[in-house]
Amino acid sequence: MTARGPESKGPIAQYLKDQGFRPTDFTDIITLAGASKKDAIASLVKQYPNVNSVAFWDDSDRNISDVQQLRGMYPEMDI
Repeated sequence: MTARGPESKGPIAQYLKDQGFRPTDFTDIITLAGASKKDAIASLVKQYPNVNSVAFWDDSDRNISDVQQLRGMYPEMDI
């Protein structure tokens, strides 16, 4: 998941490959073009209710704080 636009999918996929990940390690690269990561993750959790964990890395304190709020919304999940 990235705040960048859809044109970034190719370079991100290449970066992940360069880091040793395989294309099958990810279902998709989600581009948000500046939308809220917290809202996007909450939407995915609602769409896929059998998901029981979310791994999230970010360099923005605001984004980290926003996503940490999901722990209270979904206490049964490992976020």
